[in-house]
Amino acid sequence: MRVLFFLSAVLVLASAQMHAQGVSNTQNGNRNNTNIRVLKLGNVIDSLQTALDLTPIEVVPQTQIGNSNRARLDKRALAQALTAMYEELGIEEEIPSPQRLNARAVLRIMSSILLAAAETPPTVQTLIADGIESALATLNGIITKDGRVPLLYWGFKMGTDSSLSDSTLVPFGDYQGFLDTSEVDTGSFSFEKTALSRYTTYYYTAWGENEHGIGHGDTLSFTTLPELATGLAISSSNVTKNSADVSLTFTDNGGQGPDTVGFWWDDESFALDSFAGDSIVSTSNSSPYGASLSGLTRYTKYYYTGYMANLAGRAFVNEPDSFVTSPEIPLISALWNAAGNQFEATITDLGGNAGTPLPDSTFIVLGDDSTLNDGDTLVTTYNATDSSFVGTGEALLLEAGQRIMLPPLRQTQQALVLLTLWRSTLW
Repeated sequence: MRVLFFLSAVLVLASAQMHAQGVSNTQNGNRNNTNIRVLKLGNVIDSLQTALDLTPIEVVPQTQIGNSNRARLDKRALAQALTAMYEELGIEEEIPSPQRLNARAVLRIMSSILLAAAETPPTVQTLIADGIESALATLNGIITKDGRVPLLYWGFKMGTDSSLSDSTLVPFGDYQGFLDTSEVDTGSFSFEKTALSRYTTYYYTAWGENEHGIGHGDTLSFTTLPELATGLAISSSNVTKNSADVSLTFTDNGGQGPDTVGFWWDDESFALDSFAGDSIVSTSNSSPYGASLSGLTRYTKYYYTGYMANLAGRAFVNEPDSFVTSPEIPLISALWNAAGNQFEATITDLGGNAGTPLPDSTFIVLGDDSTLNDGDTLVTTYNATDSSFVGTGEALLLEAGQRIMLPPLRQTQQALVLLTLWRSTLW
């Protein structure tokens, strides 16, 4: 809006407020001049109210006296009109009371109004970015004042450093549509910037331009998110009867992290969304990331998986893996049945749980030396019904002081039960 042409009129018209009521002059020679000045002041106020799109307030009402119109300045109405202009233009200053609204005060007030209403570069505010992902973000800005003339361009400048070396122009539509948002906040705008680099800090500022120059907002920044880690793999090692070591590796951390690496395990197969087992976080500082699981049950199959977490979330191994803890050495009770000329043994504890694991084989080694280096081996048959096995025949004929060794085998372990049998008159 062009309002500077009012300034000269205001400088003259302000002098129309000459007395307490500011408008009546009893001398006939000056009355017409005063009327003209007051009417022109009223016209200026009316024009400003129209230009600022304000609700009109009549500050110079006119009365008919004979064949002529008498103009009278309503100071209360003038104060109301000037206050509305201050509010519209964002001038933080109080208008004097009507009684103190003299020519000097009006001149000062109108000068402030004209200065605020002058054409300037736009005023721009940079707003916080949102919708931030690994490769895109939405930039936001607002033109709070258009400088009283149409905008030519508006948009964002953006870069990976504070110098804002990259520039992005936002292609908006017609100017009037831009102004329709509100009276004071003349228009907000946004732009979705794509093809960004993951986990990278970007700097940006909103800007607008009219024929009087360019206005910039503050420079703000945001950091794109990383992606989920990929190429995760897990393995187990050092498995014992009640512990195991697990480890995790990955090929791509997603651009950031890891913040944490952890493992889930249970003695039943599980789905990630219904997991109710145990978990542990790795304390390793580099790949491979490992953890030691303890308090496990002997000879039990455990299912486990691993994850790597960063700012994008948790990435899990595609499929859980498993391992079986080792059994313990079985416990055996044995006796010599002289009448049957046989050695009878029972495995009282197979080393696992619920009758497991069944032995791969059982046999008896006989010898007269505890090392059994020169002993004889007698293979026996294991009876799973009562966990027993029996050795009979010539190989079990004992001489005085002969020792019998009994090792039932299963998998790679064996239990050795040493029985020292002495032939005596009690047999």
